[in-house]
Amino acid sequence: MRFFDRFRTELGRYAEGVHPLEPPAALPAIASAERRLGRAFPSSFRDFLGQWNGGYLFHDDYALFGVAGAARDLDRLEATPDLLLVGTGPVGPFGLDARGRVVAIDESTQVRRIEGSEFERWLDAVMARERLVFDREGEVRAEALDGVELAPRIVRKRAEVAIKIDSQAPAWHEELGQLLYEVGEGDRAEACFRRVVELDPEAAGAWFALGKLLRSAAKMAAASRAFRAAGEAESEPAESAIAFAHAARTAREADLVEADGLAERAARAQPSFVAEQRAAAEHLLAEGAVEEALEHLELALAVVPNDADLAALRARTRARLALRPV
Repeated sequence: MRFFDRFRTELGRYAEGVHPLEPPAALPAIASAERRLGRAFPSSFRDFLGQWNGGYLFHDDYALFGVAGAARDLDRLEATPDLLLVGTGPVGPFGLDARGRVVAIDESTQVRRIEGSEFERWLDAVMARERLVFDREGEVRAEALDGVELAPRIVRKRAEVAIKIDSQAPAWHEELGQLLYEVGEGDRAEACFRRVVELDPEAAGAWFALGKLLRSAAKMAAASRAFRAAGEAESEPAESAIAFAHAARTAREADLVEADGLAERAARAQPSFVAEQRAAAEHLLAEGAVEEALEHLELALAVVPNDADLAALRARTRARLALRPV
């Protein structure tokens, strides 16, 4: 049985009331919840309930659900076809998959990311990350902020400390990769994104980010493969079409024979893709956002390279961009 020693140590760093946790759950209540939900709980979460029947972390930034006997607002365990929902965090709910991994769901985008290889490690990573932001009283440290946002150095440290605790959690490698890419550390960013897709081959966002990075480094064939993997992993048709269009574009830039096949996959994923890209370009041109409009036209032409009207619009857009003052 796990005793959550590291978690207990972290709890002791804070004033009373910052982390209000419930008393242990009764074993019959845990077993009853498993029967009701139709699945056995992962051992790490079961051991947690045997010591705390849910509760809150950092006041109410994180809610950890419990079983019967928990406070009314915490007796909310729920089973979906692929997750056992066990709590909510700053961006939305999180749950445990069939392998016991912690999967967080962004409530606004429905994007999922694997934030923990198992529940105890996830808890430890959360506590270590948030210690960089919150003081003993559970208030945000002034030095952690840059205006109203977290300071970049804090964001980076949060990713790095989580990786040290749980190197098998893809989300933290992806978070660090994005930061490294933004500051121009391309080689390290590439290593992070490759680690993400090694741990989670269905991580469409990481495949797409890897494709962008490789294209910026003029590695067109490798970029096309990454974009194709993003399209195959993406569950949303519109996002899948965008990824396949990028794959087709980079394949054409590398003179790869599979370019036409990738273009067909973009069109199949979203039949209205070309029309939508053209409409977006025309709107952006009307707003004066010429460079952004050109990007939409390039993607559309990657799918229908022989469309004369689109090619003419692209030529006019390029000419307009060339006339802009530097």
